[in-house]
Amino acid sequence: GQYYTGSMSNLVFVADDDANGSADVSFSNIQVYEPADREIDFTGTTFSSYTTTQDGQNGKPTSVTVEDSGATVHLTGNAWKKTTFDYKVTSKTVLEFDLNASDIGEAIGIGLDNDDSYTTGPAKVLHLGGSDGMPTGWQAIEESGYTSAERTRHYVIQLGQYFTGSMSDLVFVADDDADGSANVKFSNVSVHEGAGPLVFTDDSLVGYSGEQDGQNGQSSDATVEDNSQTVHLTGNAWKKTAFDYTITANTIIEFDLSATDIGELIGIGLDNDDNYATGPAKVLHLGGSDAKPGSWQSIGESAYQTSDGVRRYRINIGQYYTGSMSNLVFVADDDANGSTDVLFSNIRIYEA
Repeated sequence: GQYYTGSMSNLVFVADDDANGSADVSFSNIQVYEPADREIDFTGTTFSSYTTTQDGQNGKPTSVTVEDSGATVHLTGNAWKKTTFDYKVTSKTVLEFDLNASDIGEAIGIGLDNDDSYTTGPAKVLHLGGSDGMPTGWQAIEESGYTSAERTRHYVIQLGQYFTGSMSDLVFVADDDADGSANVKFSNVSVHEGAGPLVFTDDSLVGYSGEQDGQNGQSSDATVEDNSQTVHLTGNAWKKTAFDYTITANTIIEFDLSATDIGELIGIGLDNDDNYATGPAKVLHLGGSDAKPGSWQSIGESAYQTSDGVRRYRINIGQYYTGSMSNLVFVADDDANGSTDVLFSNIRIYEA
């Protein structure tokens, strides 16, 4: 689009060699699309002060650098920064990013704004954490505050539920006017239209695969947290929730996994009955102390470990099985002592 626009009728390929006709060229993995659900490349981006009286307040240092080949915006000191970003926020606008901070300072925030003041109009800076309470004029996102112990945390926020309208700037804040020691990274930032993460209710999660749920008399609990976007399993929990979806070769399942006790088996998948062992294997094996059951699916990735903290998965589930499914299933198996503690968060299922 930076070279030409308009209606086209052909996709063309050229390997020109009219001298001796020896060209041998392969074009692979071709995609033509509008850049929805794609991370922003900040290479060459110009940043300026946002709410100029706040940036570097009290004489504290303020810096912003772009790292990781344009994927990361790194703030240090007492930094309130903005960059030009024209976008019309609608009720379906989603903001996604990874947050990592070695020093959270007093307040961490991100948002879109249409002026240089965080206090005018509806609150447009989303409060993510920090040692101080939420600043007046910021927006609470109904998630627990970020702590540096979490390492990298992935956020998927339905931005349109907080404010809508035409915006001109993307803003990042790492506020610390007390000692200017904040050290915060925003990575893999994406602003796009589309469905946000799935939401759940406690009573929608019921037992899956009959006697497996709570086997050997172990507890089996499933609770919904983080603005209904996290499924928290403890004990020996095999759970399902009604979810009608036709899996194609292009279907993607995306989610965050974190666990303080991985138990014997961790799994997720879609199924069309109440038996994990019928038909093609439908539960994807993510980790656990036991070997993968023969009736589960190996995803070809290293097993999850508690030392991973929050780990983001993006799996082309359609490469394992396809067809009409009726349930989304979660497993945290531990029939030996029922000590698993596993969270599935920010779950999205969509066509690539």
